[in-house]
Amino acid sequence: MKNTMRKILGIAGPTGVGKSRLGMTLAEKMGTDIISADSAQIYIGMDIGTAKPDREEQNRVRHHLIDIVRPDEENFNAFTFSKAAETVINENTFKQPLIVGGTGLYFETLFYGLDFSVTEETFKIRKELKSFYEKYGEDALYEKLLAADPESAKNVHKHNVKGVIRALEIFSTGGKKKSDAVGKKRLPVKDFKLYILNDERESLYASINRRVDIMIEKGLFDEVENLLKIYPSTCRGLTAIGYKESVEYLSGSCTKDEAIALIKQHTRNYAKRQLTFFKRLPAVWIDKYETEKMCDFILKDFYGR
Repeated sequence: MKNTMRKILGIAGPTGVGKSRLGMTLAEKMGTDIISADSAQIYIGMDIGTAKPDREEQNRVRHHLIDIVRPDEENFNAFTFSKAAETVINENTFKQPLIVGGTGLYFETLFYGLDFSVTEETFKIRKELKSFYEKYGEDALYEKLLAADPESAKNVHKHNVKGVIRALEIFSTGGKKKSDAVGKKRLPVKDFKLYILNDERESLYASINRRVDIMIEKGLFDEVENLLKIYPSTCRGLTAIGYKESVEYLSGSCTKDEAIALIKQHTRNYAKRQLTFFKRLPAVWIDKYETEKMCDFILKDFYGR
């Protein structure tokens, strides 16, 4: 019998808060692997800009669901992640499931499933929205979502055209907002406990800015330049934060300093949206402090010691 109802331990939080370090320490203490819930770390070759665990870290703790699709793969989504995570959990029956990441929709879909269906009407609306996007661009498309469902607009970046279209689809089929349709008044399909790591905004934003500077020093622009030799600049992976701005710099659309400033700004904005999204999930919120002490607290709380 598959062990699908084992209690899942989730560690989430905004980008740059230190959840990866916390997850690594927890995994080593528990003798388990990490299942990554990061929508950018899934891409092969996108290492620096996604802060993907390096070789030494992966040797210390096995990571699942990183480096699994090409940057031009268009069909990996929250549902795909949920099924892939379930497979990992079921294949490692003697290990405590530990999910670590910052993609809120991945956690929500794994814990709650999906509660909307794709109908013929949905496909028609999707086609119309795609035509609108191709004619008027992402800014105009995002403005439509802001007007229709401001709450959902907070949780999807305007560069994530597929996400914006999906939110508008749900709203358009009967006027139901995605923010009402997903994650509310639903029973979980998994037994889980989620811990969300947070920090003071000023400290978090300073960490994000340092993180971006380190990425630049490590060679983010070189990484993107190499990716552009293989993939088109418009492919899904290269629209991720850090990559889109790098493409703009490398194409001459902005200066290096402007690109760095934009990466920092967009990352800070994304962190704010992450926190907004996580507030809709039942979780234990932890204000960041010493990693070892946070681990001890989580283990005692999770196992009820």
